[in-house]
Parts: sequence; C-alpha cells; structure tokens
Amino acid sequence: MGEEQNSDEYSVTLCSKDSSGPYDYNMTKALRQLAEDNGIALRLDIYPFYGSDASAALRAGGNYRAALIGPGVDASHA
Repeated sequence: MGEEQNSDEYSVTLCSKDSSGPYDYNMTKALRQLAEDNGIALRLDIYPFYGSDASAALRAGGNYRAALIGPGVDASHA
C-alpha cells in the first residue's frame, strides 16, 4: 500500500478521487452501499498521483458518470 493510504490487501478499494478530481458522488455512494449490503470488505481511498482511463476519457470530453474500484495496492502497473 502507498504511504498515507487507507487501502489494504484484504479489501476492495473504492477510489473516490484521483489526480484529476473526484469521481461521480452518486455512483461512489451506490458502490459503497452495495458493498455494505453484501458484506464485502471495502476501503475508501484517494490516489493523488494516479489517473484512470475514465478520468482521461472525461478530460477528453466524455459525458458520463464514472467510479473506480480495484485492489488496494500501490504501483500496480510497474
């Protein structure tokens, strides 16, 4: 895990914000509720030095809502 991150290797990570800004609040809230309702271990985190494909598509002019889930690891693409 990265320094000062909330993620761990036993939970799904829901990223609420990355280097380009916050993800859709309503989608993030719905995913949190889905995990809670189904007993899925979830950690909410922020990745200040990461940018997802969804963030890039939004910056390019895409008009849709986006949320980001994944494993709570640092440097997963290295």
